[in-house]
Amino acid sequence: MKRQRLALSILAAAMLTLTTTACHDNIYALIQQEVPQQTGLPGDILTIVPFKGYLYTANSKIYRKPLEESSAGKYNYQWSKVNAKCGEDSLVHIAALAADDNYLYCWTLKTEKDVDNSVNLAVYKYLYSSSDGENWTLIDISGITTYTDGDGNAYSEYPVILFDNKKGNGVIASSTSGRNAYVRIRGNQDEESGESNPDAVYRVYRLNGNSVPTVESSAESKTAAIYSSSGDRFYDSYAVTRNENCIYYASGTSIKYDNNGTDREIPLSSGTIRSIAATKDHLLIGTSSGIYRLHINETTGEPAASLSDFNNNAQTLLTSVTQCVYVLDASKNESETDEYAAMVIYGSLSSSPDSFDEIGLYAYYPGRGNWNRDGE
Repeated sequence: MKRQRLALSILAAAMLTLTTTACHDNIYALIQQEVPQQTGLPGDILTIVPFKGYLYTANSKIYRKPLEESSAGKYNYQWSKVNAKCGEDSLVHIAALAADDNYLYCWTLKTEKDVDNSVNLAVYKYLYSSSDGENWTLIDISGITTYTDGDGNAYSEYPVILFDNKKGNGVIASSTSGRNAYVRIRGNQDEESGESNPDAVYRVYRLNGNSVPTVESSAESKTAAIYSSSGDRFYDSYAVTRNENCIYYASGTSIKYDNNGTDREIPLSSGTIRSIAATKDHLLIGTSSGIYRLHINETTGEPAASLSDFNNNAQTLLTSVTQCVYVLDASKNESETDEYAAMVIYGSLSSSPDSFDEIGLYAYYPGRGNWNRDGE
């Protein structure tokens, strides 16, 4: 059987703890002088997930912190590395997380050397589940793929997208009923016969703890979901969020919003939108050119026609691909609650405007008044 191998992405390169040096631009140097930069979690961070009283994130390893407002004098070094294991083996090269009410999920990648081309190949992608973040179980995806490793474990050779419906995001609570998690995988076998099928397509599967994932027929090959009163809604965009009034999702450089079933679009003067989080009075927007905010009407949820500037150093510190934004308490105004954002390297490491030391997790705390790195 001919396997399709994908060259190791820059995500994997970051997670393999590559180090490099790069010149800071003048703006970045000035910001360092104004606000001394703390150390933080490095690497490509794609997700921040609430689960059972903690916030979780991953940058090849898993970290967590209490799901609560940061108190005075504790503005950094609050994340703790989780001793995540599957049996006796530690989980490594963890790419992304998602959660439902009862389980936390992750996918990991394992590389293989291509000696002829002098590159590492991200061949093996595995799915895991955990009820406590520490003890993990390999999820059986043999019904999706015919690829198995030397131990007989099924894996995907194709890109994996792990996501959930975000129920509970922006809520300080130990749990929120109704959170669902999904995975998008390209199969390589016929669903009925289980035989190899080179024409198999991407499908979305609903995750159910350690059980075999089931096809979510309403999702086709979507990449994101958001909860609604009529059930989860699926989108092609990675960036989607909601508040009491509207669902907001990205379309290139535009924000689209659904208010009572009517979609409207607002073009924005920003880069491609990659992540969105809602506060009471603003949307936080992570883009390919940094972080932005957009005022929203607190009564109707309708967004303003143009972006508004931050009252702090957000846009001079977060200046490149901001893949993930998260708000701790969505019932508060922007700048009145803890906020998180993660910059990643997109494309090649050599062409990125950032060094490996500059990417990673950043946070804003009201008591500090500025954004800075956030770490363990």
